[in-house]
Amino acid sequence: MKHSLDEMFCELLRVALGLSQVFPYIPTDKEWQALYTMAHRQTLLGVAYNGITRLPKESQPPHLLTLLWARDAEAIRGKNRLFYQESARYTQLFAERGFRSAILKGQANARLYPDPLSRHPGDIDIWVSGGYEKVLALLQGLGIQNLEHVTPDYHDIEFVNENNVLVEVHHKPTSATYAVRLNKTYDEVLKVLEPELENLTLTSEGFYSPSIRFALLMQLVHLYKHALLSGVSLRHYMDYYILLTRSTEADRQYAWEFAKKIGMKSGCAAIMGVLGRVFKLPQDKMLCKPS
Repeated sequence: MKHSLDEMFCELLRVALGLSQVFPYIPTDKEWQALYTMAHRQTLLGVAYNGITRLPKESQPPHLLTLLWARDAEAIRGKNRLFYQESARYTQLFAERGFRSAILKGQANARLYPDPLSRHPGDIDIWVSGGYEKVLALLQGLGIQNLEHVTPDYHDIEFVNENNVLVEVHHKPTSATYAVRLNKTYDEVLKVLEPELENLTLTSEGFYSPSIRFALLMQLVHLYKHALLSGVSLRHYMDYYILLTRSTEADRQYAWEFAKKIGMKSGCAAIMGVLGRVFKLPQDKMLCKPS
């Protein structure tokens, strides 16, 4: 029976996450090359490689492709180590100057993965207390150059540091989505999110992480923004899957009420549909009935 690449790729991800114990395919060399390309496009090379290491030898990719994939996975692990280190460094740096902070998405999500070094990092998103003017003065006082999006209307201030890491310092916990409906309720979104930042946890990695409830709310809006503007990858969906598996029933109910309030009922149902199809998320862990 012929199977689609999509089916193979989703099953490989499920094996990587420990959701499946058997990979029922033996892809051809050409199919393995296509699966590698797919993992690269979805920014899931590191996670997918974990799946490969669990396969019997006869089901694994050709030797040279396996070596290439292993090299990529190790590079991702090294980048994660750097991002954890930098997240802790900025947390301490800001705390020494009297500013509370929390890592949003990124390493806060990665630490919840079965393998915390396998998630592909993009940048460091760190919320800092005090509002736009105080955060801007903080960064300028630290001598940070080449600040971007320096406007109170934008949600963060960006710079590339000396280790070539993109750092986005958020003076607001999330951005407007540029969708008409959500723009109308942006202040309402902030009113819900900002109090949740009072409930922070100091992680063993040395930075503060928001609650699962905050992450469910904030990253639901973030998923919607990516879907509308810059495109969304399966890494974003995997992040949300991981959050839901760590959530309580009360967290999920709160997030669903939030989704309804800001006009995201259909979008939320579609997200649950993807999570059910790709990661076999059970309905009792979803925010709503999937579409």
